[in-house]
Amino acid sequence: MAVIMLSAEHLYKVYLEKISIARWRKRTIITDFSYDFLSETRYGLIGLSGSGKTSLANILAGFDRPDAGRVLYAGHDVKQSQIRVRNVFQDTYRFLNPVNTVIWYEKTVSRISPDPGLVDRILDMVGLPVEKYGDIYIDQLSGGQRQRLAFSIVASQIPEVVILDEPFSMIDPANTLVLFSIIKKYLEKSTVIYIDHNLDRIAYLCDQVIAFDHGAVVEEGNVMSVFGDPKTEYVRRMIDAAGKLSSQLR
Repeated sequence: MAVIMLSAEHLYKVYLEKISIARWRKRTIITDFSYDFLSETRYGLIGLSGSGKTSLANILAGFDRPDAGRVLYAGHDVKQSQIRVRNVFQDTYRFLNPVNTVIWYEKTVSRISPDPGLVDRILDMVGLPVEKYGDIYIDQLSGGQRQRLAFSIVASQIPEVVILDEPFSMIDPANTLVLFSIIKKYLEKSTVIYIDHNLDRIAYLCDQVIAFDHGAVVEEGNVMSVFGDPKTEYVRRMIDAAGKLSSQLR
Protein backbone atom coordinates (compact mmCIF):
# COMPACT_ATOMS: atom_id res chain seq x y z
CA MET A 1 0.00 0.00 0.00
CA ALA A 2 1.38 3.39 -1.01
CA VAL A 3 2.18 5.84 1.79
CA ILE A 4 3.26 9.48 1.82
CA MET A 5 7.04 9.37 1.58
CA LEU A 6 7.85 13.02 0.93
CA SER A 7 5.75 16.10 1.65
CA ALA A 8 6.41 19.63 0.47
CA GLU A 9 4.50 22.21 2.49
CA HIS A 10 4.09 25.77 1.17
CA LEU A 11 7.59 26.08 -0.26
CA TYR A 12 8.89 29.47 -1.35
CA LYS A 13 12.29 30.26 -2.81
CA VAL A 14 13.59 33.69 -3.77
CA TYR A 15 16.95 34.50 -5.37
CA LEU A 16 18.69 37.83 -5.82
CA GLU A 17 19.18 38.58 -9.51
CA LYS A 18 21.78 41.10 -10.63
CA ILE A 19 20.36 43.57 -13.17
CA SER A 20 23.21 46.10 -13.26
CA ILE A 21 26.56 46.82 -11.58
CA ALA A 22 24.97 48.10 -8.38
CA ARG A 23 21.37 46.95 -8.64
CA TRP A 24 19.76 43.69 -7.63
CA ARG A 25 16.20 42.50 -7.62
CA LYS A 26 14.38 39.62 -6.00
CA ARG A 27 13.19 36.83 -8.25
CA THR A 28 10.69 34.32 -6.90
CA ILE A 29 11.60 30.82 -8.12
CA ILE A 30 9.18 28.68 -6.10
CA THR A 31 5.71 29.95 -5.18
CA ASP A 32 3.68 28.19 -2.46
CA PHE A 33 4.47 24.66 -3.66
CA SER A 34 2.69 21.94 -1.70
CA TYR A 35 2.55 18.29 -2.71
CA ASP A 36 2.48 14.81 -1.17
CA PHE A 37 4.64 12.30 -3.02
CA LEU A 38 3.62 8.67 -2.52
CA SER A 39 5.73 5.55 -2.39
CA GLU A 40 5.42 3.09 -5.28
CA THR A 41 4.80 6.02 -7.63
CA ARG A 42 6.85 7.66 -10.37
CA TYR A 43 6.29 11.39 -10.89
CA GLY A 44 7.22 13.34 -14.00
CA LEU A 45 7.97 17.02 -13.43
CA ILE A 46 7.65 19.01 -16.66
CA GLY A 47 8.03 22.68 -17.55
CA LEU A 48 9.84 25.12 -19.76
CA SER A 49 13.43 26.14 -19.02
CA GLY A 50 13.54 28.54 -16.09
CA SER A 51 10.25 27.31 -14.63
CA GLY A 52 11.89 26.32 -11.33
CA LYS A 53 12.15 22.54 -11.73
CA THR A 54 15.82 22.20 -10.76
CA SER A 55 15.43 24.63 -7.85
CA LEU A 56 12.60 22.47 -6.56
CA ALA A 57 14.67 19.30 -7.04
CA ASN A 58 17.52 20.81 -5.01
CA ILE A 59 15.15 21.66 -2.17
CA LEU A 60 13.47 18.24 -2.18
CA ALA A 61 16.88 16.53 -2.19
CA GLY A 62 18.08 18.66 0.73
CA PHE A 63 20.79 20.53 -1.22
CA ASP A 64 19.05 23.86 -0.79
CA ARG A 65 16.72 25.34 1.80
CA PRO A 66 13.42 27.04 1.07
CA ASP A 67 12.95 30.61 2.25
CA ALA A 68 9.59 29.53 3.65
CA GLY A 69 7.82 26.22 4.11
CA ARG A 70 9.27 22.83 4.88
CA VAL A 71 9.94 19.37 3.45
CA LEU A 72 9.04 16.28 5.46
CA TYR A 73 10.40 12.81 4.79
CA ALA A 74 7.92 10.17 5.92
CA GLY A 75 6.52 12.74 8.33
CA HIS A 76 9.87 13.86 9.80
CA ASP A 77 12.22 16.74 9.07
CA VAL A 78 15.58 16.04 7.51
CA LYS A 79 17.42 15.76 10.85
CA GLN A 80 15.04 13.12 12.24
CA SER A 81 14.26 11.19 9.07
CA GLN A 82 15.57 7.67 8.60
CA ILE A 83 14.63 7.31 4.94
CA ARG A 84 17.24 7.45 2.20
CA VAL A 85 16.95 10.21 -0.39
CA ARG A 86 19.25 9.92 -3.40
CA ASN A 87 19.55 12.00 -6.53
CA VAL A 88 21.14 11.99 -9.98
CA PHE A 89 21.75 15.32 -11.69
CA GLN A 90 22.54 16.13 -15.30
CA ASP A 91 26.00 17.32 -14.24
CA THR A 92 27.60 14.11 -13.01
CA TYR A 93 30.56 15.97 -11.49
CA ARG A 94 28.18 17.13 -8.75
CA PHE A 95 28.07 13.46 -7.80
CA LEU A 96 31.21 11.72 -9.07
CA ASN A 97 34.77 12.53 -8.06
CA PRO A 98 37.04 12.43 -11.14
CA VAL A 99 39.99 11.03 -9.15
CA ASN A 100 38.06 7.87 -8.19
CA THR A 101 37.71 4.74 -10.29
CA VAL A 102 34.62 2.76 -11.21
CA ILE A 103 35.61 -0.07 -8.87
CA TRP A 104 36.00 2.38 -5.97
CA TYR A 105 32.32 3.28 -6.35
CA GLU A 106 31.37 -0.38 -6.85
CA LYS A 107 33.04 -1.40 -3.57
CA THR A 108 31.67 1.60 -1.67
CA VAL A 109 28.08 1.02 -2.77
CA SER A 110 28.21 -2.73 -2.20
CA ARG A 111 28.98 -2.04 1.48
CA ILE A 112 25.92 0.17 2.02
CA SER A 113 23.36 -1.43 -0.29
CA PRO A 114 20.72 -3.75 1.22
CA ASP A 115 21.65 -6.09 -1.65
CA PRO A 116 25.48 -6.03 -1.89
CA GLY A 117 25.54 -7.83 -5.24
CA LEU A 118 23.03 -5.55 -6.93
CA VAL A 119 25.54 -2.89 -7.96
CA ASP A 120 27.49 -5.44 -10.04
CA ARG A 121 24.32 -6.70 -11.70
CA ILE A 122 23.19 -3.19 -12.59
CA LEU A 123 26.63 -2.18 -13.86
CA ASP A 124 26.51 -5.22 -16.14
CA MET A 125 23.03 -4.22 -17.34
CA VAL A 126 24.09 -0.65 -18.21
CA GLY A 127 27.20 -1.80 -20.08
CA LEU A 128 29.82 -0.94 -17.46
CA PRO A 129 30.97 -4.34 -16.13
CA VAL A 130 33.63 -4.04 -13.43
CA GLU A 131 35.80 -6.60 -15.20
CA LYS A 132 36.24 -4.16 -18.09
CA TYR A 133 35.78 -0.71 -16.55
CA GLY A 134 36.79 -1.19 -12.91
CA ASP A 135 40.21 0.47 -13.13
CA ILE A 136 39.04 3.38 -15.29
CA TYR A 137 38.94 6.83 -13.68
CA ILE A 138 35.75 8.87 -13.79
CA ASP A 139 37.21 11.59 -16.02
CA GLN A 140 38.19 8.91 -18.57
CA LEU A 141 34.54 7.94 -19.09
CA SER A 142 32.32 9.58 -21.68
CA GLY A 143 29.44 11.79 -20.58
CA GLY A 144 26.92 9.05 -21.21
CA GLN A 145 29.00 6.50 -19.33
CA ARG A 146 29.26 8.83 -16.33
CA GLN A 147 25.49 9.29 -16.33
CA ARG A 148 24.98 5.52 -16.46
CA LEU A 149 27.43 5.04 -13.61
CA ALA A 150 25.81 7.75 -11.46
CA PHE A 151 22.41 6.20 -12.02
CA SER A 152 23.72 2.71 -11.20
CA ILE A 153 25.22 3.91 -7.92
CA VAL A 154 21.89 5.39 -6.83
CA ALA A 155 19.61 2.61 -8.07
CA SER A 156 21.65 -0.16 -6.45
CA GLN A 157 21.10 1.42 -3.01
CA ILE A 158 17.31 0.99 -3.46
CA PRO A 159 16.53 4.31 -1.73
CA GLU A 160 13.04 5.22 -0.61
CA VAL A 161 13.14 8.48 -2.59
CA VAL A 162 14.97 8.99 -5.90
CA ILE A 163 15.20 12.42 -7.56
CA LEU A 164 16.34 12.40 -11.19
CA ASP A 165 17.03 15.83 -12.70
CA GLU A 166 17.60 15.36 -16.44
CA PRO A 167 19.98 12.48 -15.68
CA PHE A 168 19.85 10.82 -19.11
CA SER A 169 20.56 13.81 -21.36
CA MET A 170 23.72 12.21 -22.84
CA ILE A 171 22.33 8.67 -23.09
CA ASP A 172 20.98 7.20 -26.33
CA PRO A 173 17.39 5.85 -26.51
CA ALA A 174 18.39 2.18 -26.36
CA ASN A 175 20.39 2.62 -23.15
CA THR A 176 17.69 4.87 -21.70
CA LEU A 177 15.20 2.02 -22.04
CA VAL A 178 17.61 -0.21 -20.12
CA LEU A 179 17.73 2.34 -17.29
CA PHE A 180 13.94 2.64 -17.29
CA SER A 181 13.66 -1.15 -16.99
CA ILE A 182 15.96 -1.02 -13.95
CA ILE A 183 13.76 1.64 -12.34
CA LYS A 184 10.64 -0.43 -12.93
CA LYS A 185 12.25 -3.62 -11.64
CA TYR A 186 14.30 -2.50 -8.64
CA LEU A 187 12.68 0.79 -7.60
CA GLU A 188 9.05 -0.28 -7.84
CA LYS A 189 8.51 0.50 -4.13
CA SER A 190 10.32 3.84 -4.24
CA THR A 191 9.12 7.38 -4.79
CA VAL A 192 10.71 8.51 -8.05
CA ILE A 193 10.67 12.18 -9.09
CA TYR A 194 11.86 12.50 -12.68
CA ILE A 195 12.57 15.80 -14.47
CA ASP A 196 13.00 15.82 -18.23
CA HIS A 197 12.17 18.02 -21.23
CA ASN A 198 11.49 14.87 -23.27
CA LEU A 199 7.75 14.27 -22.83
CA ASP A 200 7.94 10.84 -24.50
CA ARG A 201 10.29 9.68 -21.75
CA ILE A 202 8.03 11.13 -19.06
CA ALA A 203 4.99 9.39 -20.57
CA TYR A 204 6.84 6.08 -20.83
CA LEU A 205 8.20 5.99 -17.30
CA CYS A 206 5.86 7.94 -15.04
CA ASP A 207 2.49 7.38 -13.37
CA GLN A 208 1.76 11.01 -12.48
CA VAL A 209 2.68 14.30 -14.16
CA ILE A 210 3.20 17.70 -12.52
CA ALA A 211 3.39 20.70 -14.87
CA PHE A 212 5.44 23.51 -13.39
CA ASP A 213 5.59 27.17 -14.45
CA HIS A 214 7.14 30.17 -12.69
CA GLY A 215 7.57 28.12 -9.54
CA ALA A 216 3.97 26.93 -9.25
CA VAL A 217 1.93 23.90 -10.27
CA VAL A 218 -0.32 24.73 -13.23
CA GLU A 219 -1.63 21.22 -13.90
CA GLU A 220 -1.24 17.74 -12.45
CA GLY A 221 -2.77 14.31 -12.76
CA ASN A 222 -2.08 10.86 -14.17
CA VAL A 223 -0.17 10.53 -17.42
CA MET A 224 -3.23 9.74 -19.53
CA SER A 225 -5.25 12.70 -18.28
CA VAL A 226 -2.49 15.31 -18.55
CA PHE A 227 -1.09 14.23 -21.92
CA GLY A 228 -4.36 12.90 -23.36
CA ASP A 229 -6.62 15.75 -22.30
CA PRO A 230 -4.57 18.72 -21.06
CA LYS A 231 -6.52 21.42 -19.24
CA THR A 232 -4.09 24.32 -19.67
CA GLU A 233 -2.68 26.11 -22.68
CA TYR A 234 0.77 25.82 -21.10
CA VAL A 235 0.73 22.01 -21.26
CA ARG A 236 -0.93 21.99 -24.69
CA ARG A 237 1.89 24.13 -26.08
CA MET A 238 4.54 21.78 -24.68
CA ILE A 239 2.78 18.73 -26.12
CA ASP A 240 2.36 20.44 -29.50
CA ALA A 241 6.03 21.42 -29.64
CA ALA A 242 7.12 17.91 -28.68
CA GLY A 243 4.85 16.44 -31.34
CA LYS A 244 6.26 18.69 -34.07
CA LEU A 245 9.81 17.71 -33.15
CA SER A 246 9.17 13.95 -32.96
CA SER A 247 7.11 13.98 -36.19
CA GLN A 248 10.26 14.87 -38.10
CA LEU A 249 11.67 11.44 -37.16
CA ARG A 250 8.74 9.48 -38.59
